[in-house]
Amino acid sequence: MEKLKEFQVTAREGGFVELEECDGGTVLWLRKETPDAGTQTHQRICIDSEANIATVYWMNSGEKIESKTFRSAPLLQAWFSTQGSVMTNREAIQRLSANKSDGVAMKWLRETNAKVIRTAVTRYFGAGAAADKAEGVVVQRMAEHAGTYELKEDADEWLARRANMECDRLRNEAIHDKANGD
Repeated sequence: MEKLKEFQVTAREGGFVELEECDGGTVLWLRKETPDAGTQTHQRICIDSEANIATVYWMNSGEKIESKTFRSAPLLQAWFSTQGSVMTNREAIQRLSANKSDGVAMKWLRETNAKVIRTAVTRYFGAGAAADKAEGVVVQRMAEHAGTYELKEDADEWLARRANMECDRLRNEAIHDKANGD
């Protein structure tokens, strides 16, 4: 059972989200949408708890399905690192909606969208120590509200809107606290 959990954690860290469970709970399918030359391709992972393996399936450039099976989570993780996978904002938001403490997804959002987040923070807090502190809080709050993201929305627009909303909310809380002498 421990091996199954390790595979699940590794798959989620690799950007996969749960799709379905079948065969009486012994098989778990996860999926990942990845950008590929302007189109969406889908990768799948099948984690088989009876065989203690995880198999990754993907479509190659010749539109043939390929697969690779792993007997341990560290081997799967090592393979992910050699694939040069790039997370999209949509994937990061989806991962955060499933786990608001996903450090990899949070780091991706913060680093990839640094300009958007910094612009919103500067608009509300200026520059300096207060702005630096606010930036971390804003990113954390964005992660906490990732569940409000709907797949039909543009991920970049959602991020910009959410960054502004969280900055506004944080500034209003600071004003309220100051007015009440906190």
